This record gives sequence, structure tokens and C-alpha cells, in this order.
Amino acid sequence: MKICLINNLYYPDKRGGAEEMVLSIANELKKEGHRVVVICSSSDYQKTTNEKIEDINIYRIGYEKYFSFLEIDKHSTISRLLWRINQLNNKYSASMIYSILTKEKPDLVLSHNTLALGYNIIKTINNYCESKKIKHITTIHDVQLIYPSGVLKPNDANRGFLLKIYSFFTKNIYSSCKNVVFPSNALLKIYTKNGFFRKSNINVINNPIKIKSYDTQKSNSDKLKLLYLGQLEEHKGIIDLIKTIRQLDSEKFHLTIAGRGSLIEKINKLIYIVTNIDFVGEFDESKRVQLLQDADVVVIPSTCFENSPMIIYEAFLSGTPVLASKIGGIPELVLDNETGWLFKPENIDSLKSKLLEIYDKKNDLDNIQKNCLELVKQFDIKNYIKKILEIH
Repeated sequence: MKICLINNLYYPDKRGGAEEMVLSIANELKKEGHRVVVICSSSDYQKTTNEKIEDINIYRIGYEKYFSFLEIDKHSTISRLLWRINQLNNKYSASMIYSILTKEKPDLVLSHNTLALGYNIIKTINNYCESKKIKHITTIHDVQLIYPSGVLKPNDANRGFLLKIYSFFTKNIYSSCKNVVFPSNALLKIYTKNGFFRKSNINVINNPIKIKSYDTQKSNSDKLKLLYLGQLEEHKGIIDLIKTIRQLDSEKFHLTIAGRGSLIEKINKLIYIVTNIDFVGEFDESKRVQLLQDADVVVIPSTCFENSPMIIYEAFLSGTPVLASKIGGIPELVLDNETGWLFKPENIDSLKSKLLEIYDKKNDLDNIQKNCLELVKQFDIKNYIKKILEIH
């Protein structure tokens, strides 16, 4: 079977866990004998390129106007607004995608995050698939069809007039989707509450991860070794985490921070002369594995809605429990005192209390580590591919 994957970005370009997941899906499909075509965005202006990486055919579509998706964080709110307005009807992307689909003639189309290519391309894909009588399955990974920033705080549930207009357009564009996948029930609930996908065939399928063999033996350090691994942005709660660690005994707790984002300078100032916090910056695959193996607990202190964070799956795969905000789809994976612990988001006292509780149980974490290793088996990418291909 020839399968076309469509996502904002594709290797080596990436912004988050979705790109790594799509790369894993492409590789697994190829391994299972399918022919794989990938369509993604690039940083070129109105230019489409074609290349092959490990026998996967990749089309990279340039931006139509203003700037590329890869540069979006560098631009002002007004510039991003104009960019998004243009993306509602990105004629260049729509034309190129239709041409590529016509040329490649896939048997199945799987789309993931696609707003970097244009909101309207979903209708283009659906029109093509309907005309050729093939299936299109789209996976929704975040809240961007309702909140364009992708950041939803617990107190942001009441949307203003402009957001209602925005979601009116996105709801109409995506109404043609016949098969929709959500990685969490929490995200599905947000969209159904706002009237999306009323006529769609909906499936909830957890994100996949490739099961690998890790050295899951943890060290016997007297300190509780904590790891934050991800985006360094305000809504990820990293500043609250640093403030909390600074209140705790440096002989008992150690935090390692890895990632990139707009808060690097602020973080460096906050941890200056602090002896129990290390900032190691960006990381590659081998460094990530090492960081996870060295950690006793991964901390996810998000203050905004989280769908189904890939870092949780990665932590479980390394036998590392997770301490996380009780928000979004996180409680569907992090089960209190089974695969980790939950605390109240944006509440330093709750976070501090949980950290002290975990430290007191530090020598009795074996069962929780075993639970993590057992639970992650359910999310094996082979099972994921099977479920996706069985959607009718």
C-alpha cells in the first residue's frame, strides 16, 4: 500500500513531539512494507522540493506569503495574525498538495498537524480522496482549531467574539473530515463541546512510541534526581518548577533542565549560583536517552492544556515515573501513585508537597517504575499502525 503522511514539518525540521511521532510512523510503515510519501512545509518562498531520505519520498512545500512556519516565533502578534489569515486560504499549498497527490496516487492519506501548510488544505485533501474513493484519516494533536495560539489555560474556557469567529471558519473547513483520531479523551471533549466533527467517525488512539530496550537501572544517589525536558516557555511551567526547587534542600533534590525556547536567558539568571539545578540546553536523541536513564522522576509542570505529551511515553519507556500537572489528557497516562504523581497546576505549594512526598518514598519506587514499563507496551507503534489501518 502507498501511504501519504502530511504534517507541518518532517525530519530534520521539528518543533515538538508530533514531528518525532510522524517520523516514527513513516519508518514503521516502511518497515512493514508500505511505500511512504511525506508532504510537509519548508522555509523556501513559493518553492517545492522533492527528496528521498531512507527510501521515503518527501515533498517540502514553501510558504505562500509573509514568512515560513519555522520562523513564526520570531514575528510579532500582528504579523502572526496576518499569516494565519492567509493560511485560511493558502492557494499555493492547496495547488501543490493536489498536484502531488495526483502524481503519487496514494491508497491512504494520514494527516497530522497541517496548519503550517494552510487550514484550507484539509478540504483539498478530502476532495481528492473523495474523488478517488480513498480514505483520509486526520489526527488532531492540539487546540489550535479553537485557540490559534495553541495555548489554553484553565481560566480561558470562555472565548471572546473574535475566537468564536475564528472557530466558526475552522469548524466549517474541518467539517468535511470523515475519519478523525484524537490521542486523548480530554482533547476530544474540548472539540465536541465546541461543536466540531459532529458527522465524523471518531477514534481515540493514544500516540505511538517505538518500543526499544533501555537500561532502566536507576542509580542509588542520595538525591532525588529530577528532569525537565521540553520547551522553555512560560506556559510549560518551568519557572514555577525552578522556584520550587530553590525552596528545597539542595542536598536532597537535583534538577536537570534540557530544551530550548524563549526563556533561556531568564532561566540562566534564576539558576545563577544555585548548586542543585543544571541547564544543559538542547539535546539530540542520544542525549535524551542518557538524561532519561539518569533521572529518577520526569517533571511536567505545564500551566496550559496538554493533549498527550510524548515526553510521558518516553519517560515510561525508560522506566522513569512522571510528576505532572493535573491538566488536559495527562491524567489519562499519569496515574497517581501508579505511574507517577499529579499536582495542581500553577500551584507551587502543591508541587513542593508532592516532591517532598516522593523523596520520602525514594527507595520504594521500584513498583512504580515497573508499572511505567508495563503500561508503555500498550502504545507500541506496531499496535498503533494496526489500529489506524483498521479504521473504517
